[in-house]
Amino acid sequence: ALEDASWRSATEALVQGHFRRALQNTPGTERRFGLTLKIHGQVEHSLRVASEADREQLIRIFQNPVKAAYESWCEQQRSEAAALQPAPPPPAPARPPPPPVGGAQAAQA
Repeated sequence: ALEDASWRSATEALVQGHFRRALQNTPGTERRFGLTLKIHGQVEHSLRVASEADREQLIRIFQNPVKAAYESWCEQQRSEAAALQPAPPPPAPARPPPPPVGGAQAAQA
């Protein structure tokens, strides 16, 4: 499990000579969500991200990297196609209201 960053954990890591871990455990980090990744049960990596949505996206990527890459490519294609669409024409200028029937001339007569 990922432990919360604190001065205590950072100091313990520093005293034990784990400089990299000490830097990762500094308090005040904005990356509060994380996951631990084990590769073939030997190498372990702890990843921290800024939001739960980022964490869920990472989990989806690790579960099926090919699908995640394809979906990312499709989204990029849609974004580029939308950017290439011509801008819609500006709205037509508003017409002045028609003069009243009879108008000012009828009032003078």
